[in-house]
Amino acid sequence: MYGFLAVVMLMPRMKKLTLNEYWSTDEMIKTNIFRKIMGRDRFVILLKMLHFNNNNIRSDDPLIKIRPIIDLLKNSFAQSFYPYQDLCIDESLMLFKGRCYFKQFIPSKRSRFGIKSFILCDCTTNYVLDFIIYTGRDTDIVNNFATIGQSVNVVMRLLRPYLGKGHTVITDNWYTSPHLYNLLHKYKTNAFGTVRKNRRDMPHIEGNLRKGRFDYRCTDNLLALRWRDKKDVWMLSSVHEPKMIETGRRNYVTGLPKLKPECVANYNIKMGSVDRVDMVLSTLNSFRKCIKCVTGKKLKYNDFHLSVIKQILQKYPQNRKQVGGGKRNIENLPFRLTDRHFPSKILNAAGNLKRRKCVICRNHSKRRDTPYQCTKCDVGLCVDTCFEIYHTQLNY
Repeated sequence: MYGFLAVVMLMPRMKKLTLNEYWSTDEMIKTNIFRKIMGRDRFVILLKMLHFNNNNIRSDDPLIKIRPIIDLLKNSFAQSFYPYQDLCIDESLMLFKGRCYFKQFIPSKRSRFGIKSFILCDCTTNYVLDFIIYTGRDTDIVNNFATIGQSVNVVMRLLRPYLGKGHTVITDNWYTSPHLYNLLHKYKTNAFGTVRKNRRDMPHIEGNLRKGRFDYRCTDNLLALRWRDKKDVWMLSSVHEPKMIETGRRNYVTGLPKLKPECVANYNIKMGSVDRVDMVLSTLNSFRKCIKCVTGKKLKYNDFHLSVIKQILQKYPQNRKQVGGGKRNIENLPFRLTDRHFPSKILNAAGNLKRRKCVICRNHSKRRDTPYQCTKCDVGLCVDTCFEIYHTQLNY
């Protein structure tokens, strides 16, 4: 099973068009490592039979088939790392184009089609702390805040272990609302993010603003800010003051430093954690994600991934004797090419040496007798050259 896991992990490194191509013997596309680890038929059987739950369990849970592995991953993520102060919540889309009733289409995501998840990430390390797989109405979310909306339930469910500990959460406009931020404030958790201007209880900030200007309204707990860039940007925060800061860039016309509201600048820096996770998952050739192994060395994600595969195969070596093509290919070959053959002298009943025609020379319009034969094939063969040709060439 560890060999099976190593093959599954290795497949994205060497992308083929079909499953059979990983075990192909064609010189143009063959990759010998897969045949050395495991036979194709054995891999396919394991792939068909692999499951993570008892098939006899009846449940309304759409993810019942993989629920144990999902719970195991969540527990492992939460226990392996405690986050820094800043957290962010966003949607993620795992590429999937098969048949699934809760499959989503999100044009703004890298994969566009797939299974949507709500992800909680640490902004400092981009580490995934928790996730909720969206399955429509049956999504596993406790509906404690039905009057406020599903987005509030998602946030409160993901932040449950981290409430009351002084964290700051960053959200986008699907989650952000005055109701949510006031609720988080009661649990000693700050928040900021973009917001839709027509959210309930959002203040009206009227009037025209020149590019680079902002206006705001505030209460004891919240700051609502409208900033004019190429278009209006609406922000809500329980952390920031209404002030401008330098972004580190300069206006190429005036040469003056570019300024942004502090909440906007911080949002742009810290909100991309989930998108960076999607980027790493979409391809192994990522040069931004770094993971520190037990050796103390920093490895790129693709190097770490390959290191894990090598360690699996070193700890669980696959002592496979046959490394050639699959069983079906061998069955299609003539017997003379698939078994072990040895030349022997032709003797009569009295033990005297006899001779018989060589089948190779005969096929080439030559008449040549030979004292040697292949006993298994029951044919006469010249020991020099003809014996090798007969047992190695398909068409001679």
